[in-house]
Amino acid sequence: MVDTLVSEASGLSLWGFKSPPSHQRILILCSVLGTFSSAAHAKTLRYELSDFTPKTFRIVADFSEVTRIVINPSPSIQPFISDLSLQTEAPKAFPLKANQPIDLRVCKKQCRLSYVFHYRDAAEKIDDIDRIGLQDSLVIGDPSLWLFAGDSDAADAPDLATLSADTATSSHMAHGFFPAGPSYWSWNPRHKDGLAPMLIGDIQRETLQVGASAIEIVRAKSALPINEKSVLAWIKNASSSVAQYIGRFPVPKVLLYLRPVKGGGEIRGGKTFGSGGATILIPVPTESDDASLKRDWVLTHEFMHLSLPLLPRQHHWMEEGLATYAEPVARYRLGFLTRAQVFGDMMQGMPSGQPEADDRGLDHTPTWGRTYWGGAFYYLHVDIELRKRSQGKIGVENGLQGIAAAGGSIAELWDVEHVLKAADKGTGFTVFSDTYAKMKDKMPAEDLDRLWKDLGISADAKVLHFAEKGEMARVRESLLSGKP
Repeated sequence: MVDTLVSEASGLSLWGFKSPPSHQRILILCSVLGTFSSAAHAKTLRYELSDFTPKTFRIVADFSEVTRIVINPSPSIQPFISDLSLQTEAPKAFPLKANQPIDLRVCKKQCRLSYVFHYRDAAEKIDDIDRIGLQDSLVIGDPSLWLFAGDSDAADAPDLATLSADTATSSHMAHGFFPAGPSYWSWNPRHKDGLAPMLIGDIQRETLQVGASAIEIVRAKSALPINEKSVLAWIKNASSSVAQYIGRFPVPKVLLYLRPVKGGGEIRGGKTFGSGGATILIPVPTESDDASLKRDWVLTHEFMHLSLPLLPRQHHWMEEGLATYAEPVARYRLGFLTRAQVFGDMMQGMPSGQPEADDRGLDHTPTWGRTYWGGAFYYLHVDIELRKRSQGKIGVENGLQGIAAAGGSIAELWDVEHVLKAADKGTGFTVFSDTYAKMKDKMPAEDLDRLWKDLGISADAKVLHFAEKGEMARVRESLLSGKP
């Protein structure tokens, strides 16, 4: 499921952070902010983390550029804040209480808020992974809970937030925010729905390069052992499938948090977080082998989510539909699926996405079938129409390239019109927008049997047969191969 912060293939929860070099102090500008990262006049809120212990660390937030705001710490986090003080132009800092509003309008030029966050106690007592909790001995939480920022709608709210940490602190943290320079990350503090989660604790990590992009693979040092060779090959295969489909890996950096679970069998569920960066949580059975991991579709599905900006909840079908549709096609192009497997799964799944009598269109019918397979049908329809108009040269992947060219990825929060406009620009046609207009509020049921027949696909005793001649057969093959 995808909401404004999260995209998932099942029902899990989690997130991540990058380890800086151990020999230097790290300035972490947590998430990419294309609009503000190069703007010299951007009002910047600067956080510094230090004094790490197994239970606490200190935060110093410099509000000197954004002094005309009032901070109201979340009541749930107040019990875990101590040693709170404000340093202004006055010779001495004066103490404050976390259970009261913090009025920064008393500051003139200097305005530095200092406090200690008891992260371990907060994780144990709040015990909510989507806010802050414990998993595999690691603390996992939304850093917007403890990085005080004030009202994002305030006139003097900051445009840019940055984060720095001393070596001891940074070595115990991981995140999925994009690099904005050597050891630099940044994020837009005006995002209202939280930030991608932060991992805190004893972490082991390694980096896999996919072209110019980096996949930082992390897990708890205390986690159960896994088949590392097979798991690394699985990650390479999934990321290469998505990179080949789109033309490049969709984000410059993603944090992949592996959570070993005892036993064997298939990968069950995964979850992708955006909003300023990209992080994927996925459980990995400890007895997974090459065969079971080669069959897996979940990680490719999650990687595909990285290519589309986060959308308002009513367009969730557009996020899940893309991953559902494009994942098997991407795997086919690198030889991990057959033609029969791709269309066999579509023929089995697409009926679940067809509208029923009370259907109100894709934007207003948030059932499981309409979200995943109704969304997938939208992309199939778009792909077929684009291939017909371009003699097989243009498809859904070109729309994703248009979104990327406009600066779009899961790190961004866009409205649907922005996505459609960028996708249409990438293809040179208005098929994305036109198809959305036809399906968003009302969508007649499709004669799927006729559609498969038109594409030259027939079934005989569960065996698929493919016609090799005719215009629609060429459309079908260009859809699969990405070639005219």
